Amino acid sequence: MKTRQEELLSAFDNTINIADYSVVRLVNDNELEDKPDAKGLTPLMKAVQGAHPNYALQVVQKLILQGAKADRKFPNGQTILEVAKQRATFSNQFDKAASRGITKLIEQARQIQDKSRRKDEVEGMINQLLALESLKVTFDNTVNLPDYSAFRLVRDNAIPDEPDDQGLTPLMKAVQGSHPFYALQIVEQLLLQGARADRKFPNGLTLLEVAKQRAAASNQFEKSGTRGIFKLIEQARQIQDKSKRKDEVEQMIKQLLDQESIKVSFDNTINLPDYSAFRLVKDNKIPDEPDDQGLTPLMKAVQGAEPFYAAQVVELLLKNGASVDREFPNGKTMLEVVRERGSQVNQFQIEDTKKMVKLIEEAYKAQNVQDKPKAAKPLEQNTTSRPGAIKHSMTRRQEMAAKMTKSKIDTQDKKTTKDKNTKPKK
Repeated sequence: MKTRQEELLSAFDNTINIADYSVVRLVNDNELEDKPDAKGLTPLMKAVQGAHPNYALQVVQKLILQGAKADRKFPNGQTILEVAKQRATFSNQFDKAASRGITKLIEQARQIQDKSRRKDEVEGMINQLLALESLKVTFDNTVNLPDYSAFRLVRDNAIPDEPDDQGLTPLMKAVQGSHPFYALQIVEQLLLQGARADRKFPNGLTLLEVAKQRAAASNQFEKSGTRGIFKLIEQARQIQDKSKRKDEVEQMIKQLLDQESIKVSFDNTINLPDYSAFRLVKDNKIPDEPDDQGLTPLMKAVQGAEPFYAAQVVELLLKNGASVDREFPNGKTMLEVVRERGSQVNQFQIEDTKKMVKLIEEAYKAQNVQDKPKAAKPLEQNTTSRPGAIKHSMTRRQEMAAKMTKSKIDTQDKKTTKDKNTKPKK
């Protein structure tokens, strides 16, 4: 009759490579003996070698917490660490994070499991290690998901600013590949936690260069977020000076993040058909600074704000000191753009747009800004008075008359041919 431990080990062998939660429940609810079987394999060795990728890391974590030794060797002479590295090398993109996590765990567990340390001390260090590795692996698995998971993770936990075996830190992963809808928020949180913005990728590119590339390649829906990331990294590099105190750097980073967050929120709400942009400028002073396209918040409001709220947004921006003495990249002044917009709106938007035009005109006077004089239209020449034009006109009429005549002749020819064909034979 099998003992309880033998039954547990048999169940472990039967569930270790199954794609469900059975083996995790098994090791969570029961402590397995760290003894090699007839083939010389312990439960930890089996988990490292063949556990299902979806649950391998959790099983390895639990077995190490139960005291499984990480310095054993397989029958072929390979160590557990060597087998873990092989698995990480040959794993696909979906299993990569977990396989690397297992390698890191085994590597550090070997260092911690020192006979000179007390058992409770080893358990405390292992717990701390597992918590950190779990955070890193979870971050890797959620950073590019189209949901709030990665942001919640970095908001509630400090992710160590350490490069992985590929030389990538969490900030580098967020800048390079986080989901566009949450990338800016994740980058903000990591910078607040002290992540360095001056690191380089394995290919030699800096964080700033990668952020710039991403901003250039992003579509219209992702543009404001990716530009915000570029701006953040650019300024964070300047702030993170070794000569500054840590608390001073943190305060400056926080101030920077608040400003960038407001700018991005403005860009994302200015053309929405609701009260969002108005509330934003009412509650916050938005810096009157041009972005990388040369547009200030006032210029964006004049050009593209939702018609029903545009005048109110423009009025608040002007009260906050926004300047109208700016030119759009195409050379047009703010007054020209707002007048053009006023001439193109429908009957429901006309009153609000007129108010906006009036606000800009008054601001021109208040800020002593001269409107560009309207360019005089060149005198139109009477083309019909030129011989060439008359000749061209006459030629055109002649061509049309010739076509009509030809059409009539063709019709008559067809009729004649038809009559001949239908004439009865004698």
